[in-house]
Amino acid sequence: RVALDVAPCNQVLNHLSGQAGLSYDQDGKLAREGAPEQGLLDTLNALPFYQQTGPRSLDRSDIEHTWLPLIDKHEGTIAQKLATFHAHLAEQIAEAIAAAPASPQSRMLVTGGGAFNRHLVQRIQQHFPGEVVVPDAQLVEFKEAVIFAFMGWLRWHNRTNCLASVTGASQDH
Repeated sequence: RVALDVAPCNQVLNHLSGQAGLSYDQDGKLAREGAPEQGLLDTLNALPFYQQTGPRSLDRSDIEHTWLPLIDKHEGTIAQKLATFHAHLAEQIAEAIAAAPASPQSRMLVTGGGAFNRHLVQRIQQHFPGEVVVPDAQLVEFKEAVIFAFMGWLRWHNRTNCLASVTGASQDH
């Protein structure tokens, strides 16, 4: 099993939406109004984070110190920046899946807040050769709670609940 942060998502999208006076870009409506800007897209795709192999993780400070300043200083409208970031996310997700060991690439389950962004899901579908599945809202909203409950159940039963292939630790525990 392999897990990693593929790219920042909602923190960047909500930051840009906030610049347009919105708390978020519902269904990617504003992003649809823009066209991806190739120079910014190339810059985003070339960030050193994407060259890391194995377990990789992002935190808020990574996003605030790398992605947001890079996007903010770039010329262009908010709609263009959102459209570019949607394209960036879709490309990075496709690359991460293609690089996954033994990836059948037939179905992708999209969860997290980005699952509610129809435009983003459509962009992902354009780069993914299989079926993109968005589960019902309840699963999307409570995914992390279910995962942590399962990890707790595993621990309670003295079974491995943290994998070295995911955390980068020297062994499973």
